[in-house]
Amino acid sequence: MLTANTTNPTQIKAGNGSLGGFLVIANPTSVTAGDLRFYDTASVTTATCSSAAGVVWNVPAPTNSTAANVAGGSIPIPTDLVFYNGVAFCFTGAVADNDATAATAGVAIN
Repeated sequence: MLTANTTNPTQIKAGNGSLGGFLVIANPTSVTAGDLRFYDTASVTTATCSSAAGVVWNVPAPTNSTAANVAGGSIPIPTDLVFYNGVAFCFTGAVADNDATAATAGVAIN
């Protein structure tokens, strides 16, 4: 998926499951970092993205390639990420479990 200029609430799976991997590729025109939060929830909405309730894992996403960083990459996932209600994520513009800042558009999450 490509992120929009929103909090990007996305339901991956309803019901229990686990997360095996993902890839975040930065927007090539932006040096703005984002924040990817995974939630244990049966349904995700914009309101979910502004709440710390249900957050299973929060990881800062990479910015575009500069001398100081690399554009995107696979981020190691802890082996104990289990979701009982459903697997969902939000991608926002700042790092905090309850951040509701709109993200930069054009970040690829696979």
